[in-house]
Amino acid sequence: MITKNKILFFYISLITLFSACREGYSPKINIDNEGKFLNYISMDGKKFKDGESDFYPMIMNYSIHTRKLFENNTNGVYITPRAEYHPKYDGEFFKTLYPWGSDSAVTHSIIKSHFKTIKEMGFNTIRITGFAATDFFKDEVGFHSWSKINMSNSTEGNKNIVNGIIPLIKTVLSYAEESGLRVVLLISAIEDQPDNQLNLYSKLAQGLKNEKALMAYDIYNEPLYFDRGNYTKKQTKAFVESYSSTIKKEAPNHLTTIGLSHYKIVHEWDPELMAVDFLSFHIYPYGSKNLNNLERFDSKLYWINKNITKPWIIGETGLNTAENCVPLNLSCGNYSDQLFFMSYSLNKSRSAGSSGYSWWCFQDLKFPPKKIEGTCSVSDYGLLNRKDTFFLTSNGDTILGELKHNIKTLPFEKFVNDHPYKSKYWDDIAKPNDSIYYNIDYLPNHKKAVGKIINEKRAPVQGAIITLHNPASNSTYSTFTKPDGSFELKTGWTNIFTKLDFKLKVTAVKMETLEIPLKEIYEGEGNIFKDIVLKRFN
Repeated sequence: MITKNKILFFYISLITLFSACREGYSPKINIDNEGKFLNYISMDGKKFKDGESDFYPMIMNYSIHTRKLFENNTNGVYITPRAEYHPKYDGEFFKTLYPWGSDSAVTHSIIKSHFKTIKEMGFNTIRITGFAATDFFKDEVGFHSWSKINMSNSTEGNKNIVNGIIPLIKTVLSYAEESGLRVVLLISAIEDQPDNQLNLYSKLAQGLKNEKALMAYDIYNEPLYFDRGNYTKKQTKAFVESYSSTIKKEAPNHLTTIGLSHYKIVHEWDPELMAVDFLSFHIYPYGSKNLNNLERFDSKLYWINKNITKPWIIGETGLNTAENCVPLNLSCGNYSDQLFFMSYSLNKSRSAGSSGYSWWCFQDLKFPPKKIEGTCSVSDYGLLNRKDTFFLTSNGDTILGELKHNIKTLPFEKFVNDHPYKSKYWDDIAKPNDSIYYNIDYLPNHKKAVGKIINEKRAPVQGAIITLHNPASNSTYSTFTKPDGSFELKTGWTNIFTKLDFKLKVTAVKMETLEIPLKEIYEGEGNIFKDIVLKRFN
């Protein structure tokens, strides 16, 4: 379905493309005679820099799996593309499938071809997932790679890290550099194993400190969904400070980031308290089919623009092209919708002040058996599908799968060439309609509660997040405070004033988090709560 928004951003995208062609601009690439990067990527305010040149990170998310290698009596590791990318993936995680079999030379060659294709698609950076530790295998040590390689702070674990994992990451970095790509390396965290975690971070940083292809470490992926406890802001702030300082002590030239969701994480993992060089927000479009609710995508960006002062990028976004399924709280569309959303999200994120952009992900993937998101058993966000066929790259390589779009139609390279930091659109996002922005969970207007958030000086707090969890329906109701500190919380068909054991969660960036039983702020009349005093975080 084509909407007015689609038409508008189609023309904006065309103007952007023509402008780039007219100026003939191309970002300076600082490499030596051997094709090696001359500089680490640094930051100047909210801009990334490659030496003296601006560097706008245009990032493709790419997933790998590590495998144990038994060749020539050597016990080591190698990599393959993520198993779920393969069209014949059937849920057996450690099963190898043609042409991604057990021959490391073949699988590494395939990954190099993928990197070259990513570069041709217009990206200058890749975010590599697959090297993070996991405690998934509870029957063993509990601090492994996903291929069950022990990475704990032990004799065996340290040997594996130094002699196996670090050389393997260096190999991946060399493949990326060969294709002209920088790397954001997701290493994530197991926050309840600080000894193992900090040891791994320290050894990785020390071993990779001279790698200029490595742009940044992503120290935690989506803690809203994957952390292992209910923490205070003080605790999460301490986690991130310990991770970042451990890395910076060994590798001061590498940047750090953390992969957060958006406003819903503030009560626990407050973005403004995270000790990283830049933030990475994972923001996807709401809705079910055909992008009908993109204003809610815009609302997240608008909230970030008005409340976050630290440098930030889009760490993940994308559009699922899966047919006959509805992803949970996300959107589906066809290939044309996906191409439209690329330009739409690029322009909107730049308008909101994003310092970079990341697309999820390189290739469609199939979920393991019994895993369903919404009604989807697949995650078709890739620019390459999972068809059991091959396409020929410009280098003459054959790649398993099929391109969804002609590479020449992708907007990423032209966007980078169009001076994204100097664009008149940067830092100038329009406020979405109030009926959407203040009802971001899109609840019907049958029942509502009103109140006001003030600080210790009784001044209004704007941009605070008010959230109520309904344990009966498992629904979550959220809204933001207006400039005068007031809020109107839609609660669907639920009369929460008959459920005074429910709790209201209130927070704002750089402020405390309160969890208040409704009976403490309701005086028994109408639908009005007493004023709530929110203190500064300290």
